[in-house]
Amino acid sequence: MRRGFDTGYFVKYATGELSEMHRQALRKLARGDGLGVANGLVIYELKKLGYRGVLDMEDAEWLVNVVGDACEVERGLSNSFLDEAARLSHGNDLSMANAMMLTTALPHDGDELYTTDYDLQAYEGPIEVVLV
Repeated sequence: MRRGFDTGYFVKYATGELSEMHRQALRKLARGDGLGVANGLVIYELKKLGYRGVLDMEDAEWLVNVVGDACEVERGLSNSFLDEAARLSHGNDLSMANAMMLTTALPHDGDELYTTDYDLQAYEGPIEVVLV
C-alpha cells in the first residue's frame, strides 16, 4: 500500500483528533508495511505552525521527524512537477498546496492520499482521497 499525506493529517495525528483506523495508516508505515510519500511543503508547514505557536515547537519538530522517517519526501520543484500541479489545481479547483500534495503522490503510484481538505474530494483519478 502506498499512502500520501498532507500536513493536516500529521497535525490531527499529533493532537489526537484522528480515528484509530486513520492512525493505523501511519503506524503501518512505521512497521515497514507500505510506502509513505509527502511533499517537502509538509515540513515547511509543520515548522511554520511551530513558530506561530499553533503547535508546540517540540511537537512540530517531532512531526517533522515522523514525516522524514515514515515518508519519502519529495523536495524537487521541476518544471514538469509544477506544470502537473498547475494542471491539477486548475482542473480540480485545488489550492496550490493541495495540488502539490496530489502531484507528489501520483508518480509514486499512491493508492491513498490522507487529507483534511475537502477540496481534494473533487479529484477523480487513480488515488483514493481519504478525508480524515
